[in-house]
Amino acid sequence: MFATILFISLASFVVSEGYKNVQQHKIKTAMNRAVKSASLQYDEDVLSNEAKIVIPESTAKNAFETYLTDNLKLTDDLKPNDESIFENQFEIVYFQVIDDETFPYTVKYNDVNFNHTFENPGVLAVVKTTVDDLWGTDETSYYVPAVSEINFKISEEAGS
Repeated sequence: MFATILFISLASFVVSEGYKNVQQHKIKTAMNRAVKSASLQYDEDVLSNEAKIVIPESTAKNAFETYLTDNLKLTDDLKPNDESIFENQFEIVYFQVIDDETFPYTVKYNDVNFNHTFENPGVLAVVKTTVDDLWGTDETSYYVPAVSEINFKISEEAGS
């Protein structure tokens, strides 16, 4: 009898932790894609005329939020809609465009235990949410960071 109870308890724990891992993976995947989408909002005219990558922050943030909400099935105010597997609201803790710096450039946010050294222009974001276990008895807060950098090789011989 004890072995059966132990087995059921262990199986419940494994299933519950697996469910949280699936949610965490979905958030990380959506974040990676959202910052990639944001970083691709660079100004093509500036790139072609000045050989410089400039990412308009408002355009980038809009692309980031659109991609994140579509992929995680969130409303515009970052709450899960009826089709989402998530139960709790998301919060964008940090969103930053790095395009006018001397590289390498290090960004450090001690409050969320995140740092990254940019070698090229790009975008970083950190979101926070609380993930419930399968049974709804345990909540875990996650800070999920993501970074995307843009790198173009511009040849001096182009056009010659």
